[in-house]
Amino acid sequence: MVVGQLFVAKEYRGQGLVRELYNYYKECLLDKFDYCIADVASDNPRSRKSHLSVGFFYGSWGYELRYYTLGLDRVSIMCYSILQ
Repeated sequence: MVVGQLFVAKEYRGQGLVRELYNYYKECLLDKFDYCIADVASDNPRSRKSHLSVGFFYGSWGYELRYYTLGLDRVSIMCYSILQ
């Protein structure tokens, strides 16, 4: 499963919404997918920390994989095991 960028409004940050969302995906999609892939803005440490705390990792390639979206934003590809 591939998830695009996730945005949380300032007044809702720090409430565990990212964790709840991915746990919901996990419950609903456990029998359909093994992994969830997300693109996370490289220049957004809050988002990167949030995704890492949920269990995302940089995949079996062992390093941070980056690409450019529309030539504007540097994005990291992160992976999350739904099977965990």
